Amino acid sequence: MSPHSQLRTQISTNSSRPRRAIQAQSPIPPTDDVVVRPPLRLPLPEEGESIGLFLDEGRVSTECCSPDFQYGRQESTGRPQLVPNTTDLPYTTVVDSAAVSQEECSRAVTTSPTIRPIRPLHSGLLICVLTDGGTSLLRVLAAPQKDGTLRISQKFWPKP
Repeated sequence: MSPHSQLRTQISTNSSRPRRAIQAQSPIPPTDDVVVRPPLRLPLPEEGESIGLFLDEGRVSTECCSPDFQYGRQESTGRPQLVPNTTDLPYTTVVDSAAVSQEECSRAVTTSPTIRPIRPLHSGLLICVLTDGGTSLLRVLAAPQKDGTLRISQKFWPKP
């Protein structure tokens, strides 16, 4: 059974459990409707360029406008980094476990927001993000490969 199948099975068996009470500090009401997206591949672009990560759609693109994050090279070192597209994108790298709920992910963002580019991008790094469309938990599957390609997984809880 693949890890994605196991997670879907775990989610479907957990959905019959009673929900925890909504806490007032949670910016987005909890939901059991989680979307586990296939891993995303972000190729490292040439220096001075970036590739966009659109979390609400679960896609990567070099075209169009306003991605949630841009993947590119740090100007001074050339090392890979994820940079929020705007200064008001709420996210955090202070995440306890890949098994966090939507409520726990949202709470982590509001209590320990990150305001800098994300680097280094090591295997297992967890990132919770709040977007217009919902809450995402990103997990770096492996440090960027020799060619700079970054692979991440995404759990997405759409807003109800």
